[in-house]
Amino acid sequence: MGRLIDADDFIKKFNYAKANTEEENIMCATVRRMIREELTAFDLDEVVEQLKQLKTRYFLTIANTGDKKLDIAYENVENVLDRVIEIIKGGGIY
Repeated sequence: MGRLIDADDFIKKFNYAKANTEEENIMCATVRRMIREELTAFDLDEVVEQLKQLKTRYFLTIANTGDKKLDIAYENVENVLDRVIEIIKGGGIY
């Protein structure tokens, strides 16, 4: 994946860009619109790693309590986190 940018800061640069002609003005407005419409990007591997760490922390602090109801609740959370990871790896399509 390429580098991530702050789209809002990038749009601001086009707001302050000096346009010499109406054509340049239209071009800057078009670029701002295109940036606003672009989907938000994220580092897939970093998000997956954070979810796996969250799952591990949850397991170490809450799971395996010896209480069947709580252990079942953990299994449900574990299943949800696993499914979320699958969805993210699949590009958000489930």
